[in-house]
Amino acid sequence: MSAAHSEQPAGRFLTIAEVMMQVPFSRTTIWRWAKEGKFPKSIPLGSRKSAWDENEIAAWKEARKGERGPPDS
Repeated sequence: MSAAHSEQPAGRFLTIAEVMMQVPFSRTTIWRWAKEGKFPKSIPLGSRKSAWDENEIAAWKEARKGERGPPDS
């Protein structure tokens, strides 16, 4: 397997509406954070269409969970 390919299979593409259903942020915040490097960048699919890789969104969500620390007992 080449370095360009990861071990995890590519996820399906999510539209901005589907991303917004998975994270509690507005369209504007998602686009701004992606531009600032705080959220996964979109994948251009055409001149006016972009999508996000579902695995990248899932990884971002898991990383946020890790930032909160261990659960209280």
